[in-house]
Amino acid sequence: MLRYKDGRSLFHKLDSRTKFFFFFSTLSLFSTNILYLSSIFVFTLFVFLANRLSFQDIKGFSKFFIIFSILLVIFQGFFYPFGKTHLLSGFPITFEGIAFGFAISLRLFTILFSLAILMLTTKQKHLLESLGNFLPKDLAFSLTTAFRFIPIFEEETKTIIISQESRGLKKRGPRRLTFYFPVIVPLFTKALERAKNLAMSVETRGFGKAKTRYNLKMKTNDWIIVLGTLIFGVLCFWLFII
Repeated sequence: MLRYKDGRSLFHKLDSRTKFFFFFSTLSLFSTNILYLSSIFVFTLFVFLANRLSFQDIKGFSKFFIIFSILLVIFQGFFYPFGKTHLLSGFPITFEGIAFGFAISLRLFTILFSLAILMLTTKQKHLLESLGNFLPKDLAFSLTTAFRFIPIFEEETKTIIISQESRGLKKRGPRRLTFYFPVIVPLFTKALERAKNLAMSVETRGFGKAKTRYNLKMKTNDWIIVLGTLIFGVLCFWLFII
């Protein structure tokens, strides 16, 4: 999940800074207009599929986002403070609340697909090179390492669950709520051990001693993508917001 996927698509060949620009330009954090958010989401989804990325790559996150979005729409439908149009008599569920919840859900899925495009088409060393040009080296390394360990922790969680179930741990029944306690403890222990080994490895290699600056050069395709993304965003803003 969110691990670099080897490929020859357009985004695989782009500069990592271009993909960062695409990611931040599609966050859609300044509007709740459904038409605007829908257009940005469809555009992001098109880029995701055009680069031969699969929904299987974000399967775990997708399940969580779908469940969370459904609950969010229902919650906002009942408790949105500015709701005036009631959909059903006798129920305090409003059209404005549902629309607001749906808009936030679109925003979340846009962020998910944008992040997937960035992480699945960019190698960790390229992320570090890009972040190292405008962030402190220690912070850039921490961020890229955190992204790298997301799929590793997911695989370790699955392994621990299988191991615990083979020992008789049951997910169903009255003790279902306590199922994950025997999983969290060994996972947390493994995380601490991995962090310790990583720190020792980094120190032995002299990380942070040399003041290295990375020389990245954006090519024609990078500027075309940046310009195209900017034009599309401005056009959607002008059509649906202004």
